[in-house]
Amino acid sequence: MSSESIAIPGPLFSKKKKRKWLDGRKKKKVSGLTQSDLLKTGAALPQNTGDIKYSENWKSLSQTLGLSSGRKSSLPPKSRSTKAKGQGSSTDPIVLTYVDTPPTTSTAVDKCIALDCEMVGGGEKGRISMLARCSIVDHCGNVILDKYVAPTNKVTDYRTRWSGIRPRNLIGAPSFSQVQTEVAAVLAGKTVVGHAIRNDFQALHLQHPLESVRDTSTYKPFKEMFGGRNPSLKNLAKRFLNESIQKREHDSVQDARATMKVYQLYKDKWERSLTLSKHSVSVHR
Repeated sequence: MSSESIAIPGPLFSKKKKRKWLDGRKKKKVSGLTQSDLLKTGAALPQNTGDIKYSENWKSLSQTLGLSSGRKSSLPPKSRSTKAKGQGSSTDPIVLTYVDTPPTTSTAVDKCIALDCEMVGGGEKGRISMLARCSIVDHCGNVILDKYVAPTNKVTDYRTRWSGIRPRNLIGAPSFSQVQTEVAAVLAGKTVVGHAIRNDFQALHLQHPLESVRDTSTYKPFKEMFGGRNPSLKNLAKRFLNESIQKREHDSVQDARATMKVYQLYKDKWERSLTLSKHSVSVHR
């Protein structure tokens, strides 16, 4: 029993008065607790506080610590080390700073394709490049499109040594405008990977949004690995894939697949650098 002496109402008190008296004792006991007692026990404020008076300091403290009934703590949660999906190492903390930046749909895996074209020469000494073959593969290297193209002018140099194109390949080939239309439809909304891809777009007479183009010949980390020069696709394939391509004649499907493989090796770093660059530009505008 408590050492505190309690005077219990006698028979002169009605049951209603006794109940009221006991309720008053309970309220008094709760309100008699100090702030330190409540902090130690983690007690929450009662749901109905209309009859109980608390100091303003205590109300402010309890709200700050999240002790009020029905409210969560306003204190920041403990930081967690976020890990990249599918990886064991922690995600780059710089990336975490910009997690609110939404990724562009054009960088999704199923939106990424690789393009490569072969050209033949027209005009004097074959100096005018004309589209002769166009190949497109998906992110797995599967062929989406691979077509020879009827030349728009007389061919004066088939450039077989590099293009792999021979006269028989262009017999009955679809027209330039037909292939151009098909290629434009495939490229729409896609991230296009290529090597010196500007030449391919020029041969196709097509334009594509710069932010959706990945050129392995001008990617800065690759250039730094080759003394600041634009590396050839042949050298990139040998160095990163340990594959020998373009031994003799070029093959646009093989070249497109090699370009995609090289890009995939550096895809995460490449896309992350572009995301951070976009964020930096938006902040400093």
